[in-house]
Amino acid sequence: MPLKEILNKFDKGEKYDDRVAVNLKFVPGKRITDYAETIAEFETKYNETKNKITKEDVIKEISDPEYVKTLIEKYWFLTDEILDSEIYYPLEGYLTPDTYEFYTTATAKEIIERMLQATDKRLKPLENDIKNSGFTTHQILSMAAIIEKEANSDEDRAKVSQVIHKRLNLKMALGMDVTAYYAAKADLSEPYMKYWSSLPSKYNTRNVNNIGLPIGPICNPSTSSIKAALNPANSSYVYFYADMTTGKVYFAENYAGFMDIQKKLGV
Repeated sequence: MPLKEILNKFDKGEKYDDRVAVNLKFVPGKRITDYAETIAEFETKYNETKNKITKEDVIKEISDPEYVKTLIEKYWFLTDEILDSEIYYPLEGYLTPDTYEFYTTATAKEIIERMLQATDKRLKPLENDIKNSGFTTHQILSMAAIIEKEANSDEDRAKVSQVIHKRLNLKMALGMDVTAYYAAKADLSEPYMKYWSSLPSKYNTRNVNNIGLPIGPICNPSTSSIKAALNPANSSYVYFYADMTTGKVYFAENYAGFMDIQKKLGV
C-alpha cells in the first residue's frame, strides 16, 4: 500500500481489515492430542460453515505423511525420524508451548506452523549444544519430554536428566512410568495398570526389553526441560521417585535407597 494511503487510513481511523484476533494458550507438558482439542474448539467456533471439527480431524490433518514431509523440508530440526510408523503423532514434542495470538480465520496448519516457527527460534541458540551432545534433536526432545512430566523445578529437572543419562550409559531400561502411560494412551490421572509395564510399544521404557530412549517425545516440553536434557546435574543418582501428588522428586544412588524412599512414603 502506498505511504500516502496508509497515512490517510491512520488519519481517518480506518481498520486495516475486519479480522478479529484471539489468544490461544498451549500449556507445557501437554500432549498433541490436548493441543489438537484446543485447535478443534477454535476452528469449530470460528469456521463459517459452523460444522463441528473434532480433535481427531485436526490430528489427521497435521499427521498426514505428505504434509509432514513438506514440514521436514522446511524446518531443520524435523527429520525422517518422525515418519517412523510406530510413532503415534509425528509432531509430538515439536510444538512450542506458549500463548499465541491468531486471527479467527487461522487454519489448523497455520497454527501448527506458527508453533513450529517458535520452535525454530528456541532451538536455534541450542543447535550447537545439540550437535555436540551425541544425541539427535529428536532424542533430546524425547528426553526433555520425560523430564517435563517427571519434574517441576529446574533443580529436579537437571537431576532427572542425570538419571536418564546415567541409565543410558549403563544400558539400563529407563523404567519411567510416564512413558508407560503414553504407550497405553492413558491420562496420568488414571491409576497405573500393572500390565502396562509389559506393553511392547517402543514408547514404553518400563518394558525391560526396551533399552534406551522412547521412540519419540511423550509430550511437548518446556524450554527448561530441553536445557536440562542438554545439561544434566553433576550427581550419581540411578533412581528417583516422583510424587505426582506433591510434585516432589526423591533421588537415590542405588536400589536399596530407592526402596527406602518408597517405604518412607508408604508406596
